[in-house]
Amino acid sequence: FSFTFFSFSTSVLSSMSSLNPNVVILKSLYRSLLKQSRTLDQSPIHQCFLISKPRKIYVHDYGTPVHVKLTNADFEIVERILNEHCGGEYFAPALPGQPSKSLQQIVKHYFRFGIPSKYDPMHVLDPKYSNNTERHIFNKSLELAFYAKKRLHHATNVIGKMPIGQQTQFLNAFNAFSMSMQPPDTTTTSDGDASTVDTDSGGGSGGKSKFSKIPLTQPFSLKSFTPIILDHRGKTSGAATPSTAAEAAVAAAEHSEDDEDTHASCSQLEKGTLLVAHPLACLAQPELYRKVIYIIENSADRIVGVALNAANALFDDVARKAKTTSQRTRGSRARANTPSKDAEFEYCFRGWKGEYNYVGGPVNDQSCPFCIMHDNALFYDKFKASSIVVIDAEKTNADKSVFWTWVTQENYQGVYEALNRITKIVQHKERQRNNNEEQPIEQNSEKAEEVEENASEISGKNSPSDEKVDDAQIVAEHAQASTESQSQTVVAAAAAARATAAAVADAELCADEFYDYVMRDDENNFKFFQKYAYWSPEQLMVEIKNNVWFPARLTDVHEEQQLLNLKCPSIKLLDKKPAASGTVEAAAEVFLSASTKSNADYKKQYNKWMWQAFVKAFGNEFQHLAVFPDLNNEQTKEFYAFMEEFHNSWTIGDESEPFDSDDEEEQDTIW
Repeated sequence: FSFTFFSFSTSVLSSMSSLNPNVVILKSLYRSLLKQSRTLDQSPIHQCFLISKPRKIYVHDYGTPVHVKLTNADFEIVERILNEHCGGEYFAPALPGQPSKSLQQIVKHYFRFGIPSKYDPMHVLDPKYSNNTERHIFNKSLELAFYAKKRLHHATNVIGKMPIGQQTQFLNAFNAFSMSMQPPDTTTTSDGDASTVDTDSGGGSGGKSKFSKIPLTQPFSLKSFTPIILDHRGKTSGAATPSTAAEAAVAAAEHSEDDEDTHASCSQLEKGTLLVAHPLACLAQPELYRKVIYIIENSADRIVGVALNAANALFDDVARKAKTTSQRTRGSRARANTPSKDAEFEYCFRGWKGEYNYVGGPVNDQSCPFCIMHDNALFYDKFKASSIVVIDAEKTNADKSVFWTWVTQENYQGVYEALNRITKIVQHKERQRNNNEEQPIEQNSEKAEEVEENASEISGKNSPSDEKVDDAQIVAEHAQASTESQSQTVVAAAAAARATAAAVADAELCADEFYDYVMRDDENNFKFFQKYAYWSPEQLMVEIKNNVWFPARLTDVHEEQQLLNLKCPSIKLLDKKPAASGTVEAAAEVFLSASTKSNADYKKQYNKWMWQAFVKAFGNEFQHLAVFPDLNNEQTKEFYAFMEEFHNSWTIGDESEPFDSDDEEEQDTIW
């Protein structure tokens, strides 16, 4: 099992002239690969631009995961090395307690000592095969080195299209993180609080790194954030081929249980699991790009989740601005003159005026116009047939249960009517609160008027005895007083009628079944979602293996409840309730001026902030990804072009063959 790849090249080099073209090419390739690997090893952000071929992909037409291979099977050696380095299709940085990865060390090691046989199941570099002569192996090694150079060039080319200022920005952030994680002045606490790392300490000429800050109106914490590490490499990865019949039977049984292992891993992705997207995954799917997904349902045939950082549009009861006559089309004029069939339901969302709705994912179910996440037990009981319990207060220590209600064709009328009634109660509650706030102001103004009248009486000014009044003026004043008395009578009668109608309406509201529940609830925790995310269990496991998603969960049910109740701030919410204290550092008490509020893009800031906060909470090298830059147009085009070319080089592999197979070689064989 002696070294036969690049160790062989060393022996050939010693016998060849240094001017031999093959020797010159080999040395040049080695230096080029080292240079490219140093570029990628600058930071975890640079490393994330390296994409490898996945071991498996999920094909919807087949309904199952399938192995994929390159059209040129010899290059599989390079792809398997890159896949192991990245940890999947996309690069996964080191978690706390894990060592950092270095592509430069891999290049040096394999050029010096050779490539392990586990990466070469087709025995392309195996000298024991008669067709593999020394010259053939050397030429094949050159081909692999050229392919490796091409693969690394795709990643460095995307990095090269990044502006210098942007590179300097996250390199400063990388250096700041690296210094902050040096012992003994570590800034990560044992409880995993995401607020303990200062992401704004950039330093250098590049200025501070851009970590989004957002004023939150509710408490929020990630102290119980815990990554979920799945053993998704399987039992055959890097394993030696059994040498006895008994060992072969055991290996065959293990290989046949791959599906069972998949289902066992899926069982770890129970309800409440969080899926945090890789910064480069789902680039062509805006509903999933850099999203934090919360799993609300996990069954044998499907896993359903919703994006929490996908604030979309504000609810507002202000009528839309009418178009001018020249802008209106014939169809729009016809619709304007024809009342909508859903006009009776337009009132129902006014109880949430100034709040955002959310896009939960890419699945647009025509039979489900929207969904509701809430903690109203009465609303859940009313629509129990189309609702699920997300957090059960009876089984946990949660203050309240959290529910998910699907709005369907069968129940949408009842849902609209219930939301209308809740809206009326919410508005009634707000009127009471406003009246209670205005009463002290009115009392203070009345006292001020009394003080002014008393002062004028004491001074003797404007006394009636000091003024001379003629008879005509007296008659005019009596006529005016009579008119004013009649108008006051009409106004008083109208006010009495309104008061009577309001009293009747209040009596009806008080008799409503939702009244007591809504009046006791200070938060009105209803969140409305359009669309959702959906996977089969096998599909989601393949995506997790490929590092499209990083799974985690909050072990503290109170923090989980806070997360689900968290709402994107808006001007109305901030005016109604100031920014909450006790939140994570990224959202810590940012009080904005009125002019800043009017110009703030809370939706964009909120969506970006939540993804950054959760990526940062993974700790160690993941903290660098929190400031991962947005791709510019040139980078996006380059990335798309590479992915298209890369995917076109794939073919469906043979499912009967395991991914890693060393045949009769030992596990530590080096070719």
